[in-house]
Amino acid sequence: MLGRWLECVPNFSEGRDRAKIESIASAARALGAYVLNIHSDPDHNRSVVTLAAPADQIVEAVMSMIRRAVELLDIRYHVGVHPRIGVVDVVPFVPLGAATQEDSVKAAIEVASRVGNELEVPVYLYEWAARHPEYRALPDVRRLYSQAILAGNFLEPDFGPFMPHPTAGACVVGARGPLIAFNCVLGTPDVSVARRIAFRIRESSGGMLGVRALGLWLESLGLAQVSMNIVDPVKAPLHVVFERVKQLAAQEGTYVVSSELVGLMPSSVALGAASHALGLPSLSFSQLVEMSILSRRSEVNLEEFLDSLASSAPTPGGGAASALVGAIAAALSSMVANLTIGKKKYMQFEEDMRKVVASCGELRSSLLQLMHDDEEAYNALMNAFRLPKDTEEQVAARNAEIQKALIGACEVPLTIAQKCVEVLELSEYVAGNGNANAVSDAGVSALMAEAAARGALLNVYINCNLMKDSTQADGYRRRAEEIESTARSKSSEVMAIVRSRINGG
Repeated sequence: MLGRWLECVPNFSEGRDRAKIESIASAARALGAYVLNIHSDPDHNRSVVTLAAPADQIVEAVMSMIRRAVELLDIRYHVGVHPRIGVVDVVPFVPLGAATQEDSVKAAIEVASRVGNELEVPVYLYEWAARHPEYRALPDVRRLYSQAILAGNFLEPDFGPFMPHPTAGACVVGARGPLIAFNCVLGTPDVSVARRIAFRIRESSGGMLGVRALGLWLESLGLAQVSMNIVDPVKAPLHVVFERVKQLAAQEGTYVVSSELVGLMPSSVALGAASHALGLPSLSFSQLVEMSILSRRSEVNLEEFLDSLASSAPTPGGGAASALVGAIAAALSSMVANLTIGKKKYMQFEEDMRKVVASCGELRSSLLQLMHDDEEAYNALMNAFRLPKDTEEQVAARNAEIQKALIGACEVPLTIAQKCVEVLELSEYVAGNGNANAVSDAGVSALMAEAAARGALLNVYINCNLMKDSTQADGYRRRAEEIESTARSKSSEVMAIVRSRINGG
């Protein structure tokens, strides 16, 4: 159901001040990212924020959060039981939907470079993005960093200055697969028990593959905790890890009081745990009532959409309509490619046509998601306009939020337009090399993609008029004009090919 989306799970060294935590999260929301979960722990003094967005939009949202955190937090005064090397301790990117490992690595490197160069915070790349073998595992980076600091030296970063930022410290950025942060609170105040259990269960000391663990003391509960990261849920299924902790606790003469999930976990892990607990051979989404309903609600009901579009409600509007038209254009190009595949006359284009079908599928998914993103961006802008303006402080805060929301209201339609240009490029290929009997459909695809791109860009132009920062507004206008020019010329090129082939050329 998702196109090329990425999840990002930044960990911030603040788990007690709710106002600061919410301010950091709101920085991502203002740029259209979905903040899916915020998990704050006062003992760890740490907040784990889970957000998701299309791969080509998530970097700006993450950078906005990091900037806010660097402004608000000071590592010099941080106290908590969880290891950390900075106010933005770790920023991992995880591929979702049609996104790839390469997509997540690209996002990680871009964020790392900008944090190092723009914010002057030293950054270390880890996991899939690691440039040094010794930096690959996150615990190793923290260990090497701490050892260097204790020795009066500093660990050489991948980006940024050689010395720690005076208030932000350092940061680790990377790309990885799904990780489950899972904690077990023990029925004992003896932290040495938790440390022995952690030692026996973690992979590095001969325990379970894919498990990292620490034994910690929770002052708020007066109890010890086994804090774990399950970095390979296939090798270490969650329910198996939990049972093993219970066994080890029993051997220590104690028990597991409760468990805790930090952030989110993949649905397959939850289904696997439920299947095991219930003795079911298997359990799928289709067997869960709510999930089955949600999967159908996520599909676009054309009749309902058109009714909403025709109503007096401001959303959905032109942006969502443009995204839908772009998705239809992608479907038409896919149809031409599918009508070409398997035809002996076009055998030389078979492999490329299959790639076109796959690319069109990704674009359709992305554009359908962008329909919803456009509505979210509009709502964020309207919510900003509704903020109180009774005092000078309120006016200033309202104006700042409006300007932030305008960025999302420009970025989403720009993304729609860019996706439509990608559709145009595919329509050009199928128009020139696809089944001649379907070349007119390639032409319709191009015309619709051009109209969708230019329609989406109208939202950019009108929102730029509300921006106070003329430099920023001019930048968005230039981007929009470049995309519009490309869409116009590409559509003309496709139509020339279509007319030529229709006329026997």
